[in-house]
Amino acid sequence: LLLIEQPFHYDDIVDHAQLQPQLRTPLCLDESIHSPEHARWALDIGACRVININVGRVGGLTAVRQIHDLCAARHVPVWCGGWTVPGPGERGPYGLDELPGAERSLRLLLLRLGARVAWRVRICLATCGCVGSLGTSAGMVTALASGFPLRPCGVVVEIAHVLATAADATRLVTLRSVSTVSTSLRALCTDFYVNQRVGLTLDLPSHRESVLDLFDRLRREMPELDRFRRYSTELALESPEIAGRYAWVALQRTSVRSGWVNPDDLDGPYRLHRLLLETSPYFLSITPLDIECIELVFGFDLDVAGDRNEVVFDALLAGSAMAEVVEQGREHLADVQPFIGLSLDEGGRTQASVEVKTRGGHREGAPVDAPDPLSVYLTLRRNGPFRDLKELPDIFAVLAGHAERMVEDRVIPSILMPLHARIMSG
Repeated sequence: LLLIEQPFHYDDIVDHAQLQPQLRTPLCLDESIHSPEHARWALDIGACRVININVGRVGGLTAVRQIHDLCAARHVPVWCGGWTVPGPGERGPYGLDELPGAERSLRLLLLRLGARVAWRVRICLATCGCVGSLGTSAGMVTALASGFPLRPCGVVVEIAHVLATAADATRLVTLRSVSTVSTSLRALCTDFYVNQRVGLTLDLPSHRESVLDLFDRLRREMPELDRFRRYSTELALESPEIAGRYAWVALQRTSVRSGWVNPDDLDGPYRLHRLLLETSPYFLSITPLDIECIELVFGFDLDVAGDRNEVVFDALLAGSAMAEVVEQGREHLADVQPFIGLSLDEGGRTQASVEVKTRGGHREGAPVDAPDPLSVYLTLRRNGPFRDLKELPDIFAVLAGHAERMVEDRVIPSILMPLHARIMSG
């Protein structure tokens, strides 16, 4: 066995350190690593022997390079996972495959492949074929479903059978019965967006200097944010819309919000949200005591021509015990908006919710020309109290890690795909 990835919770680094000495198989930390400091701490206490670097989670390329150099100095293998894994024949994200310590090798691809067989339907960036082989060099992958985590331009595939053999000179992987279900995430929804909200107890300052100074700082860091707008309940800084893609920042009375609609990957929205967490408290006089919560929302809009309530009922509730409440043919469905809330830690500070709304959209408060879509929201929330403004980026990284896994493992197969199938059936 090559390695075991993240057997415990993301914040259980001490438990990983206690387990690793008892195993010959290396442990690989993924969700636990959201900064160079976390990587150094994990290695210092012997919590792992391999590290998976997620570009968005650790905060960008500078942090990636720092973690890579740290691991290279200690002869610890690293590899690049997350939503930016390349497809066959493609370069690694941002040239990370050129880093000497980045092991995008056959063995890691085999590991990822084997780890995913248990889950039958995945979102992948892939080239699909009946038979494919892996060379011994990194990047020599053909007709293989690699890059397993969700990407907006991904492909849904089902792996029916995998046969792997190893020999001294060559290694071969054969995939049989690989069927393409969909060509992209955009085939499942009309719009996809990643939003953040910082909820506050006190009203934000409304004087011109604070708002304009903050927006000017954001524009210098992200020049595409060049349009200042005033709506009925908020002040907003927006980028121009290009092919359905745009970013925005909004100040409401008791919240600071940001969002990115139809991003090419998660690096852009993650950078925007982190920038706002790092800068807005100082321009708007926000203290840790004032912050009620931080929310990260992954949203999906689906256009529906017919009755939205019937679509949601048929896709998600038909055949369940709840469906027996409705007398078919005699009663009309007036409001079907499922909601599930979860607590992700013992104290209940970190929470998740999945909600299907028959009325919604990627940005509440902004003007909408088209009819409201059917919307699916995955919301990750960390409640206060907060002790230090410096911990906000780390909290965001934790929420992002939870969100990525829940979208891939639950929202896509259990909600979006059934809704899409029902919409397509008419």
